[in-house]
Amino acid sequence: MSHQPLEAYAPGSIRLLKPRHDPGQSINKLTQFLLCGSNTLSEAERELIATVVSNGNQSLFSTSKKMQALLTIAAAIRQNGKRVTPELIDLARSAGATEVEINDTVLLAVLFV
Repeated sequence: MSHQPLEAYAPGSIRLLKPRHDPGQSINKLTQFLLCGSNTLSEAERELIATVVSNGNQSLFSTSKKMQALLTIAAAIRQNGKRVTPELIDLARSAGATEVEINDTVLLAVLFV
C-alpha cells in the first residue's frame, strides 16, 4: 500500500483502516462490542482499561478537548500539585470545562495521589 497521510483523530492502527471500509467497520463493531456489549465488567471498568493503555501510549484517544484538558490537569497533580498552572486551568475553561468539573478533577486527582 502506498503512503497515506494519517489524520490525528485516532490512533495509527485505526487511522490505517480508514481507506479500507470493510475492515474498519469490523474493527469498529468489535470495539463497540468490547466496550459496550454484555459483560461482567462494567462499561466504566472497560473504559478504564482502554484509558490505561491509551495513556501508556501517550495518546488521548477518544477524549474530547475538554477531557484532554482535564486529564492534563489530573496528570499535573499526579506529578506535583504545583504543576497546575493558570494556563492549564484557562485551557480547560476554553475547552468547555465548568468550574465544578475543574474542581472535581482536582479533588479526584488529589484523592488518588
